[in-house]
Amino acid sequence: MKFLINLFSTDLNQQDFVSLSEPFDSEGYSIYNFQFSSEEYSIDLLDTLINYLSFEHNISPYETKIVLQSNINNLLIAWYRIYNDIIDDFILIDNSVTSIELKNPIEQIFIDQLSAFAAIEDESCHTRLYYRNSSLLSPQILKPFMEAYQYDLLKPFNEHSVHSVVHKKREKKEYKIKQYSYLRSTTLEDKSKIIDLTRQRTFQKNILIDEINEASGFYLVFQYILSLQIADDQKARAVHMFQQRMNTEQKKLVTEYIKDYLEERVNILPFKEVINYYSFLVMLGTDKTIIKQMLEYIKNDDKHFDDHYAPFTNVLFYVTNASQKEYETYFLDRIDIMRQLKSYYKEKLKIQMPKSEDNHLVIVCGQLLSYNHAPTKVTIDYANNLIKYYPNLKIKIVVEDMFNYSPNELFFVYPFCSVDSKSLNGLHKELLDPSIEIHYSNCRLSRIHRLQEDINAIKDFKPQWIFKIGAPDSLAVDLLFDYYPITSLSMGGAEYSEWVDVALAGYTKDSILLELKEKGLEFLRYHYSQYIPGLEFAKSKNKVSRSEFSFGTTDFVIVTVGNRLEIDMDQTFIMEMRTILLKNKQVKWLIIGLEEHSLVHNAFGVLNKQVSFLKYANDLAAVYTICDLYANPFRKGGGFSVAMAIDAGIPVANLEGPNDANGFVPKGKALRRSEYFNYIQRLINDNEYYKNEQACFKGTIEKRFGFKNATKRVMDLLHKSEEIALKRYHSKGGNVKTSISL
Repeated sequence: MKFLINLFSTDLNQQDFVSLSEPFDSEGYSIYNFQFSSEEYSIDLLDTLINYLSFEHNISPYETKIVLQSNINNLLIAWYRIYNDIIDDFILIDNSVTSIELKNPIEQIFIDQLSAFAAIEDESCHTRLYYRNSSLLSPQILKPFMEAYQYDLLKPFNEHSVHSVVHKKREKKEYKIKQYSYLRSTTLEDKSKIIDLTRQRTFQKNILIDEINEASGFYLVFQYILSLQIADDQKARAVHMFQQRMNTEQKKLVTEYIKDYLEERVNILPFKEVINYYSFLVMLGTDKTIIKQMLEYIKNDDKHFDDHYAPFTNVLFYVTNASQKEYETYFLDRIDIMRQLKSYYKEKLKIQMPKSEDNHLVIVCGQLLSYNHAPTKVTIDYANNLIKYYPNLKIKIVVEDMFNYSPNELFFVYPFCSVDSKSLNGLHKELLDPSIEIHYSNCRLSRIHRLQEDINAIKDFKPQWIFKIGAPDSLAVDLLFDYYPITSLSMGGAEYSEWVDVALAGYTKDSILLELKEKGLEFLRYHYSQYIPGLEFAKSKNKVSRSEFSFGTTDFVIVTVGNRLEIDMDQTFIMEMRTILLKNKQVKWLIIGLEEHSLVHNAFGVLNKQVSFLKYANDLAAVYTICDLYANPFRKGGGFSVAMAIDAGIPVANLEGPNDANGFVPKGKALRRSEYFNYIQRLINDNEYYKNEQACFKGTIEKRFGFKNATKRVMDLLHKSEEIALKRYHSKGGNVKTSISL
């Protein structure tokens, strides 16, 4: 026989008894429901109930499956310890969870110590203690488990088996606390095991990560960290530390726990709690589709707009650095969310009809960091050269610092944030023409006040045009679309903002049309122009020697550069590079942007001595002087590091197709996948062929990408944006975009 004992407080009703019994009822359990007033509870109550069932059915509890369910937290855990030899499974119901105050004060102290896990190390309890999760476990429930370091003890109900039967071992044990003792004996043995409840492991106000060994433990620790009244960045660091200790199987299990929980509860949980769960799922990395659920959740939420921007923009990081996959409606969802945010902030901000003055240009950039940061280099180079070739221009750069968030915006456990651009103000002043003004968005302000200040910084300059560079989700620019012509330079593929008059990118018109169709963005009607970027790379004044990297003078050095190479270098690329190194002992591979790569480390064995890692190159141009070839992984990015390599006179191995680097590689030099590694091998073997290729690449940047033509193209497009904007202003409603074909 199999018995389920439901022992619930008076907070639960008959329907609760029925629903909570269902998994057992369908498996043939005999179900007994009990409900008592608080005055009727005692330590021995469970003993009385078990004896009643044994007598009623003429069975031995040691030969019968018995499950106890209760929402009375302190008694259930105390009974878990006392009756561990006779009850198979203990299940905590967290629906209206409560604790009982016993009439006998001595008994109450005894229960308190047992439920606080005093001297738990001295017991030989089974670990079949579960909880049925109707909501996030409260800190009051989790706290005793965490403070007693019993991380793995409490398990989710979906790990429970209604069928399993275990061997039960009779025992004799005596609990002692001060003058009180409690003897439980189900054996004829003379000697009792003494458990001193005054002994309790001291809580050191920390989490001992090395003592978490099961997925359920990691899951509960995560919930506990969320409940702590500590700073959000402390929570993020703690979660990051303990997830690093999880193995792949544990991550998969925790992912399933959370997904099952959210499937039932997502619509009734607090917004920030849900986002924390989604960000943790992204961090775990076993499900590459989490951003779909996350963006759909943000899109459907209409009550917490002030909390949307940070998780929304962090999704960009989740795609590029956390291997999350774009999905069919990914860009449509991004557009919908930006529409909602624009509408929300437009009602709250004061934007009066601004004025414009001729030849005033505001450049809005997402970040302005060091000169090696590609979007920063583009912004600074264009600003300086626009002034150089068009001295009548007045330019102001507005730095939105999109990954440097306002107070309390980074409330989730897996945030990406960047340094404060303003901290590099001294460097920017050195690099920029002195006539150029800079405004840095103030991350110490709330989002609403920050937006107002940024918008004022733009409109007070009275721009004739706004030129957006590398700022894909610019609230300030979107809000000013009703008043100014907007031109956008994308640092990647197609521009996906609705509020742009002219868009530039490095791809052909046909490629952009195809990309827009694939992303479901055919309705976007901005004017598109492929741009040939203006580029200039300062010649390094530093000297780097091969000996600094332990390279020999006759070694053939291949270099690969990137800030997300752990993702960009896939298995095919790495294993083919392994073959190159295996065949050519004189070849060395310098990987810049990583301290190590797990697949390289594991697959290369003794070949690792031919590989060098450099986390960051302060002077990349100087490092290129010791390199012979740039091997670009099979990725879409890498354009500027490739361009810099070409400028340094280094041949580049790069795949054909839509990727940034092909905007710089000489015509006809992009390679099919079948040609890629044969090309590298030929450059290694054939010195004459290498010299010819080097000559073909050398000087390409200077010839094709001079700034005189590039800035003229930008000015033409700024005027084009003005024409389009005028049509918008005069259209019905004042800001309805005219249909403008690409």
